[in-house]
Amino acid sequence: MKTFWVKVHPSSPKRMVKERGDYLEVWVKAPAEQGKANKELLEILAKYLGSEKENIKILQGWKKRKKLIGVKE
Repeated sequence: MKTFWVKVHPSSPKRMVKERGDYLEVWVKAPAEQGKANKELLEILAKYLGSEKENIKILQGWKKRKKLIGVKE
């Protein structure tokens, strides 16, 4: 499993992904409540990485803006 860090910006006016050296920065429209931002984050990462959403998991940081993401290869 490949892992990497992501910094999430919930309640953003637009969706966006930027590479920042050793981590990704992701802006999501959904608010950080009831897992809505996490769900949208996984959808955005799946599209960005060209992978299935089911292959991408949040390993650490469910309730934080900095998250460790795992992707099945």
